[in-house]
Amino acid sequence: MKNRFFIDKCCATIIGGAIGDALGAPVEGMKQGHIKSLFKTLRDYVDTADYIGKGLRSFRLKGLYTDDTQQVLTVCDTILENKGLTALSLSKKFVELSKEDIPGGFGIYRGTGANFRATISDLIGGKPWDQAQGTTAGCMAAVRIAPAVIFYFDDEIKLLTKTIEASIVTHKDPIGISFAVFQAKLIHELIKSNPNTGLDIGETLANCRDFCIAGEDILKSQYSKILVAGYETKIHAVSEFLEGFLKIIQSENDEKINRYIFDFASQYSDMPLTKLTVAFSFTIVPLAVKIFYLNRDSFENSIISAINSGGDTDTLGSLVGSLSGAYHGLNSIPQKWKQGLVNFNQIKLRAQTLAGDRKNSTINNLLDMEKQLTQREFKLSADFNNSKQKKNQKKLSSTTDISKKPQKDPAAILIPKKENKADWRKYEKQKSKLKKFRRETKSFRES
Repeated sequence: MKNRFFIDKCCATIIGGAIGDALGAPVEGMKQGHIKSLFKTLRDYVDTADYIGKGLRSFRLKGLYTDDTQQVLTVCDTILENKGLTALSLSKKFVELSKEDIPGGFGIYRGTGANFRATISDLIGGKPWDQAQGTTAGCMAAVRIAPAVIFYFDDEIKLLTKTIEASIVTHKDPIGISFAVFQAKLIHELIKSNPNTGLDIGETLANCRDFCIAGEDILKSQYSKILVAGYETKIHAVSEFLEGFLKIIQSENDEKINRYIFDFASQYSDMPLTKLTVAFSFTIVPLAVKIFYLNRDSFENSIISAINSGGDTDTLGSLVGSLSGAYHGLNSIPQKWKQGLVNFNQIKLRAQTLAGDRKNSTINNLLDMEKQLTQREFKLSADFNNSKQKKNQKKLSSTTDISKKPQKDPAAILIPKKENKADWRKYEKQKSKLKKFRRETKSFRES
């Protein structure tokens, strides 16, 4: 199936995820209402320098993706360099890209989670991949799986086993692995589909459920010694969830779908859930599917919905972008988003090569490429913070100088009679000056 249709959709899967990640990154961690108050509706890449202090938490390079896409690129390069994927080869690649101390990142990776850092630190320290930490049911295994779908597209048995291997390096909880298996099969189904003929979501999710059941059987029979303690109670959680999900999503009732996800996920969460937009695979992966499906007529609308949802917006944007890209293809992605994405050409080149469309262009070394970007963002952030600090100091100094200047005390003016309207208006103005003067002098004394 290595035709132009297939190659185009593969490129859109990887690029769509990167665009969703880069668009959602600046507002990561913000509440939905706060995003709305700041942007009304976020529709494009943000120059964060304009919004620091108004709600955005930190400086980010405009159009640059986070560790979500970096992990996708890590899987890409692991496959391309080894002509395939194993848990061992992926773990070695993670170590290679993480062991150098780079300001602004964990190795090259920008904005990693605690579980990823703990797992890779174990690998760097010499632990084999099957003994390293990774007890999470987080969503990063699902986020990074698209390259494996492309490479193993024509062999679904290998796709299943390699998805498990790509996941279990950092995820020993069967829920995190099974949602990666689900995401892989859903991308596979969407790449095959034609948006012009519509999407049978019930049949599509039924195929994903069956794929997950096969994956759960492999986990139980081959990986039971590696999985977290008590895995038996949740080994079939994802396939059981999908049994109801494939029915309720067809209602297209946003509130009912959210309630179903929330109630089912709450049974398996270590902490009380308050929202769906967290990096728990049992909430954010189904949420991404819902957002994609309810906005299935438009790549742009699906991404806008995701990045304005609040919470883990970069990850949600990445998941939705991969699904919508796989369904619609590259031409559906707005040109301004493609042009604004940092490293667009290198990301596209990797997707093309995975899909069997090798160009004569050079694939840049991932370590060197990402190291430069991480260092660049860190330097720009430091320069911005230093500049902001100097401006604040200058402003404070200017205020101090004004307060030191001798000023006439308006209190010395006599209070006129109210009948004399002209004198009374003059007095009211001077009284206001007095209040301002006292505030300034008090501020100066306290500084």
